[in-house]
Amino acid sequence: MKRFFYSAAVTSLLAFNLPAQQNLIQNGCFLDTNSNVWNFNTNGATATRSYQTMQDSKGNIISRKCKIEISQTGGSVEAPQLSQSGIPLEEGEGYTLSFIASSSRPGSIKAVVRSNDLILTDSTAVIKTNATSKKLSVDFFIEKLQGPGTLQINMGGFDGPTNIALDSVFLVKKNDPVIRIVSPAAKDRWITGNEYKITWINSGTLKSVKIQYSTDNGKTWKTITTAATNQKSFWWKVPSEAFGNSCKILVSSTDGKIADTSDSFKIVEASAVEQGEMIKNGDFLDSTDWVFSAYSPAKAKGTILNEQYVINVDTAGTEPWQAQLEQRDLTIATGKTYKLQFDAYASRARNIFINLGEQDSPYRSAIGGPQLCQIGTKKEPYAIYLYVDPTTIESDFRLSEVRLEFNCGNESGTVYLDNVSLIEVENGKCLITRPYIGSVLKAGSEFNIQWTNEPVALIDLEYSLDSGLTWNSIADSIENLQAYLWNVPAQSSKNCKIRIKNAENDSVIGTSAFFEINKFGVPVKIGELVSNGSFSNGTNGWHTAFNQARGGAEVKDGIYSIDIESPGDSLNSVILSQGEMNVQGKKAYILSFDAFANGIRDMRVKVIGDDSLIFLDTTFVVPTLMNKIKLNLVPTVDAVAKIEFHIGGSRASVSMDNISFHDASWTPVVYNNQTGNLKQTRFSIINSNGRITFLSGKNTQGRIAIYNLNGSLIRVLNISEKVLWDRKDSRGATVARGTYIARLASNTGNQVSKFILR
Repeated sequence: MKRFFYSAAVTSLLAFNLPAQQNLIQNGCFLDTNSNVWNFNTNGATATRSYQTMQDSKGNIISRKCKIEISQTGGSVEAPQLSQSGIPLEEGEGYTLSFIASSSRPGSIKAVVRSNDLILTDSTAVIKTNATSKKLSVDFFIEKLQGPGTLQINMGGFDGPTNIALDSVFLVKKNDPVIRIVSPAAKDRWITGNEYKITWINSGTLKSVKIQYSTDNGKTWKTITTAATNQKSFWWKVPSEAFGNSCKILVSSTDGKIADTSDSFKIVEASAVEQGEMIKNGDFLDSTDWVFSAYSPAKAKGTILNEQYVINVDTAGTEPWQAQLEQRDLTIATGKTYKLQFDAYASRARNIFINLGEQDSPYRSAIGGPQLCQIGTKKEPYAIYLYVDPTTIESDFRLSEVRLEFNCGNESGTVYLDNVSLIEVENGKCLITRPYIGSVLKAGSEFNIQWTNEPVALIDLEYSLDSGLTWNSIADSIENLQAYLWNVPAQSSKNCKIRIKNAENDSVIGTSAFFEINKFGVPVKIGELVSNGSFSNGTNGWHTAFNQARGGAEVKDGIYSIDIESPGDSLNSVILSQGEMNVQGKKAYILSFDAFANGIRDMRVKVIGDDSLIFLDTTFVVPTLMNKIKLNLVPTVDAVAKIEFHIGGSRASVSMDNISFHDASWTPVVYNNQTGNLKQTRFSIINSNGRITFLSGKNTQGRIAIYNLNGSLIRVLNISEKVLWDRKDSRGATVARGTYIARLASNTGNQVSKFILR
């Protein structure tokens, strides 16, 4: 609930210092005692209305107050009530409601502005001292209306007989913007590590905003972003340390003069949010709900002994699932993480394999394949996080017919299991964020492995080239710094994984998605620039792929924007790309573009040559205000290149413009118009009889620069509505037939086009 703020000074109408805006309240100063625009209803209270007039020394009326005398309260906040209807209001505007009030005893006055059944503001003014006038004021924003407005001043918030005086009731449209936070709301519960959309509405013009958060009910604040383009929403990934029962969000103008604070809401730690138990009879009081199966050539049996499940494998089979303990009829969901806990030991140290599989199928897995767990000869607890990856699970996998499997048929001996638990967790405690699913790492290169925090001091890092069947050490007993620079092995495989283990008890606490290591081939082609980088021709030449993600993309005012409804689980889930760009080996290139996002999020940019040769692979935080990103690269060989912008994995939308990829020796012409804004225009090229005609709009002034494919300047032409090029370079020599680049720099904007000289 928004509260009025007030000044203790006794204030007359002129002292309001309100601008000369129309007061939408009629007879708000009560000067016309014959006016019938105000309605007075006792609503069960014993109360009367009268007017108190103040005059100057000459007998002129300088103010008049509406006086409400309550001799007996009515038992409700609306008893009594002063109201006015038919107030003209507008959607998408901000307003200030203010009035002066005093009372003979402490209490509260509740002011409500409504549009039929829709409440626009519901504010309580608390009068702590008696017989002292207070100026009471509240700002509010109107998102939608159901008809003309009604103001209700409710005076039933006093404990006994009271005299109330009202004066100078004003409702005016605000000149300055008004911000109102929509989300989070008071009943929301957000979880650390997850993304949530902060939303607000505002009136007027507000180009950028500052966003902060508090976990102590507004006593202290931390910054989410100092400046973000005002898109009336911002995606925030809640940091692990930001939790509390009295959290707030503050959205303001960047100078802090215009602001709004959300209602208090809760943020809880991800590790503390766990759903109900999914396993029945996990302590093995009997064999109910559990099924044991042995398949040839393995020979095995399962029994209950001392409230433990005992699996005796007399003859090992060829596959782990050939001796299998399972619980059936489980229901899971894609994109969710499940924590499996159990106690286990064996007659000798060995491997067992855990799986969430489809019932009646020994091969189909919901988690990308069985997860290996190494158990020893002493009874110890184990915890494994199982992620149901929507990008790898089969589309027809029956998620409501799932079984938990303990597979141990590939080795002989005895396995003991106890205290099995399976619960859904809203965020796994340790998730490997790099490499992403589908990442391609260059063999022999350096790669920065990254993961989320887990309260384990020392860890082991391992990698697998065969889907987790065998593991190789990356590092042993290192500090858990959530990052490690890895020397990628000089081997190729499309079935790679990384896992993290607790170095003290050897338990697996995190496993990556599948990625690829590639030695790369050697392409042979020569090359050139991006086309339609300004999006002046819509999305022509560009491809937007949604991989296990949903959203929409559009070009508006020459800017490419993509709104992400369902982001998928990695940056690879949404990719903007353009291919067929020839580059020359060992020559410096610059890839530049303008970008911003409505949230703190990453973008991954890749330049890929033939046979998946990686020329550039970098990830950075997208700015929240439109900014130019410039990346340098030197292709190792001649290649046909492809540019990819990976923008999935986060709900924060991304906007891009002016994408350019060129030889570093060629400096593109940049032109800003008089307002300082980069404008886009279009021109057409006509090729006839070996002569090139450039057609531009009327009143266009500037020049056209013509380059060859190596980026060397050939000729500069001053332009008008129609320009002819006679195939001569700047020295008068005739140039050869082939492909050229024309760059327009004019008073109306820039454009780059490729054309063929026949």
